[in-house]
Amino acid sequence: MWFSDFGENMLGEMDTKTGAVIEHHYDVSRPGYSNGNLDLEIDADGALWLGMMNQTGFARFDTATGIFEPRRAGGAERAPPRPFA
Repeated sequence: MWFSDFGENMLGEMDTKTGAVIEHHYDVSRPGYSNGNLDLEIDADGALWLGMMNQTGFARFDTATGIFEPRRAGGAERAPPRPFA
């Protein structure tokens, strides 16, 4: 099960059988502005998309690779993918 956090730049993953939780964090793109997510959607390829609150954009998370691809609203600029540390 996947979940987002309203107050953190984080995507959560919970194993529904064991209750174990993994937190996948992504970098702040606008320091000094609110962190958190406003929406979580899944696309036809199984990738997850987060709407980032006040961080001016959204992020695609590839569930197979564990890599976030942050993008700016309007599609004008795309940040490079970053693997989780």
